[in-house]
Amino acid sequence: MLDAWAPGGIPNVAPPDSGQPIDKDSLVLLDVHYHPTGGAEQIDSGTKLSLMLSTEKPAWISKTLLLGNFEEHK
Repeated sequence: MLDAWAPGGIPNVAPPDSGQPIDKDSLVLLDVHYHPTGGAEQIDSGTKLSLMLSTEKPAWISKTLLLGNFEEHK
């Protein structure tokens, strides 16, 4: 997982000189989940994906960690 983001949220930008190594043949998938509003269907023409790529190894490795409070389901 490279990152997590939701429509309407601000973009996540890694700190300077940091990054996440990915293999050159990796498939990057953008998965957006929409919530029905009860109104007319709208086309999303504003969502974009921007990757900053480098062939140099970063000084710091950036990681995305998802945290939350969830009830345990048994």
